[in-house]
Amino acid sequence: MSSPAPRIGVSFSALVAVVLLGLVAMTAVGVGVALNLPWLSIAAGLAVAGSMVGLVWARVLAELNR
Repeated sequence: MSSPAPRIGVSFSALVAVVLLGLVAMTAVGVGVALNLPWLSIAAGLAVAGSMVGLVWARVLAELNR
């Protein structure tokens, strides 16, 4: 008998949104570095940090709503 998948407490759509935001932002960091545009790298770095905060916040809300 197979065991059920572990529950992480965050909706799949929230995970997908955070991962996509992180990938786009990290790509923008690379483009900013390659084109020597520090403002783009800084803004994209903040977006990466924001996506991580968003993931943690989604987890906290899921725990509170349990």
